[in-house]
Amino acid sequence: MSDAEPKSPSFRNLDQFLPIVSVEVGALTGQWINIAETAQGWTSLQVTEGQESWSLECHLAGGSTVSFNAVNCFGGINGPALTAISSVAHDQHGSEIRLQGNFNLGLLVLASFKTPADGTVGYFSREFFAFSNPLDLKDATPIQNASQNTGLFGYSGAVTPPDVSTLLGRWRNTDIAAPGLERILISEEGANITAQAFGAPLSSDAPAVDWGTTQVDIFACLDETGKSSIAALASWQLGPLTATLQIRPVGGAIAIAGFNRFSDGRMGYSTREFFYQYS
Repeated sequence: MSDAEPKSPSFRNLDQFLPIVSVEVGALTGQWINIAETAQGWTSLQVTEGQESWSLECHLAGGSTVSFNAVNCFGGINGPALTAISSVAHDQHGSEIRLQGNFNLGLLVLASFKTPADGTVGYFSREFFAFSNPLDLKDATPIQNASQNTGLFGYSGAVTPPDVSTLLGRWRNTDIAAPGLERILISEEGANITAQAFGAPLSSDAPAVDWGTTQVDIFACLDETGKSSIAALASWQLGPLTATLQIRPVGGAIAIAGFNRFSDGRMGYSTREFFYQYS
């Protein structure tokens, strides 16, 4: 990235020298299979390359299919390798489903955020998929579901509103030299949850870049032990940058996965950072 020219505007240190490249996404095409022994969300995914965009068909454990069009692909910051996807669609009941996925150790890790059309509590799931060919899935060790409930994404009935207190407060990046986000403030304002994010300074003598405040969508979920937990989704439109943050509590900290897409030709990318609470 040393030959790349700085782009303006930038909203964190990391954005300043991103190259303009074409992301090679051919390896994504095909079918992906949920490696859980008893899938409760998506059982399989079919990724298809179109002339102008990508499409994604997701098959639910209950038998129905949800189609996602105009799938956004994100490259790695150190090269054109595909690292993440993002899209949104509606199911047969009108509920909105947002997907965010990243690739790790040969698996597609897919996060799903469902917002019911009737205004009830939405919920989040995180599932793992292996490419069905050429891998021999018969020899793969399946990941056991934490919950034995027989409903979509582990929920067999109405979803209980999650406790938002684990997300509220002032959070600072555990890496003091991180070029991504420096800190984030998550607040409760009446019935709304908001977030104010700050990008890492663009130079050593500059202040953090204030992204402003945005609405936070809250989702119920089951954690890795099957206990009720919480996930949140927040998005900013910052000039050419669309930044979406996926926020989850991890012990006494929070983990934030970022999906960053540019409209000015810069390569989009995904990040994962951890934050501790401070006063």
